[in-house]
Amino acid sequence: IYQCNLALEELPLSPVAENNPELIERLMAEVKFIRGYCYFELAKNFREIPVLDRIYDAGELLQFPLSGQAAAFDRIIQDLSDAESVLPLTLEAGDVGRINKGIARAYLSKAYLYTEDWSMAKDYADKVTMESDYSLEPVYGEIWDIHNRNGSESIFEIQTSYDPLYAVGNALPILTGGRQDAGWYYAAPTSYLEKLFLDQGDSIRFRASMITAHNVGINGADDVGLANVYDTDGQTIAVVDHPVSKIRDSKSMRVNRKFFILPEDRI
Repeated sequence: IYQCNLALEELPLSPVAENNPELIERLMAEVKFIRGYCYFELAKNFREIPVLDRIYDAGELLQFPLSGQAAAFDRIIQDLSDAESVLPLTLEAGDVGRINKGIARAYLSKAYLYTEDWSMAKDYADKVTMESDYSLEPVYGEIWDIHNRNGSESIFEIQTSYDPLYAVGNALPILTGGRQDAGWYYAAPTSYLEKLFLDQGDSIRFRASMITAHNVGINGADDVGLANVYDTDGQTIAVVDHPVSKIRDSKSMRVNRKFFILPEDRI
């Protein structure tokens, strides 16, 4: 948020502003979206937050008041609205990953949901579906497939890559993976989630959402749970008897399939 406020103050002073004011206007709109997005994440987790709309010195920050949810969402909606009014509706091929109107409208719809302004939430949701090029993926599990980056259903996708030498990229596949599969076993799906899928008879979304271990040999606490890993279609088995976890490592014995990367796709 500090970096966004700094950019909003300094971008109009850039030498580029004279020759390419449209670029400066677009960059400021992108920055406003990012600031609104950051405040949205804060507002979802804290009842009171400091709403900083400019650069403040240390003395000002010492006495800076906290704002409640109403003021926070006023700032969020204002930033997203300012961004939406300027951003392009579509992106050029070289601009994949940048912010456009569809992204701003999607977050405006969500922000209005949080403030229970149902009419505005619907209006912006309709604009996303009717005036943009997004569409539902024909295969449910392909929403998260690493071979389907920036797919038709993806509205806001942060562009990342993975380099083990410099330890950069998305760590979630490792953090959520089973320990026997070199993972950390964080955020494991629960039996309650599995039951919801099973009660609805929804085997496709179930298999595309989680990997469920069956225990091989139950004589000791260290027995390894193995699992069939289903492909993104939720029907075809992609990997047979993949190690998920030792029994002692987790009460869940389930892994988040959405973050799982098939062995042949790993670096």
